[in-house]
Amino acid sequence: MRGKVWLAAAAAVVVVLAVVVVVLLTRGDSDSPQGQCRLVTPPSAAPVDDTSTVRVAEQGYTRVGSPALSTVTIGAVLENPSDRVAYRTRVTFDVLGPDGRSVVTDSFRRFQVLEVPIILPGAKIPVGDSLAATRLAEVGSVTIKPVVSQWLPAGGGNDGLAPVTATLVPDKTTRDAEGSGVITYDARSANCTDLVSRGSSYVLRDAGGKLIGGGLSDEPEPSGCDISENRYPNSFNTALRSIPEGADLAKTQVASLCDLGPRPAATGSGAPVN
Repeated sequence: MRGKVWLAAAAAVVVVLAVVVVVLLTRGDSDSPQGQCRLVTPPSAAPVDDTSTVRVAEQGYTRVGSPALSTVTIGAVLENPSDRVAYRTRVTFDVLGPDGRSVVTDSFRRFQVLEVPIILPGAKIPVGDSLAATRLAEVGSVTIKPVVSQWLPAGGGNDGLAPVTATLVPDKTTRDAEGSGVITYDARSANCTDLVSRGSSYVLRDAGGKLIGGGLSDEPEPSGCDISENRYPNSFNTALRSIPEGADLAKTQVASLCDLGPRPAATGSGAPVN
């Protein structure tokens, strides 16, 4: 009988210890950054289509090539002066003739809209586009129109709303004789988990710092929005003839476009290229 009592007591001790271990492990997991990581869920309501808050703080463009075969490279710096997060801001670029009508070729109209997934409060984001103008058309001006789809409360790294910084790698950013090039950058994310890459955008400046163009790569970057320590530079090709001769490549500014979830399904003529 006494032996059975001791066996029962020992079994009870084992159970208690197991419970304590589980509690400690669970508490340790919840106290860790990964345990607290919960990406914010954007609202499912209809888009707010805010055209008044996010503004174009700076812009510029250059026509590259001959009037018979040319590319208009456009760059802009967007600014979010609010205390909220601008989510999925669609930016529409256009090239206008002297009469105010669009001179973008039909084959390039599907490249006129890009989407910036996240613009943090007070942040500035470089965005750009390269569009072909119709044959022999005169270029009078360009337009850049940002429209915010949704607003989110300000957050931090535990909900996916911390900064993702992109730093140019100058010695791996090049331009060939025809005006095409390669842009390379390093990205660092302060978020608790990987976000979804929606490509990269950039602006170009001349030696004096004037904004003279820009562009977009709609290809996701494997190391553009992740938090891995095993990182490598992100690199992409620019559009044909989209870098002016006067561009000082060392002054190129890049943004890694990161989203909380996969890009929405493309619908309608105004769907973003990325």
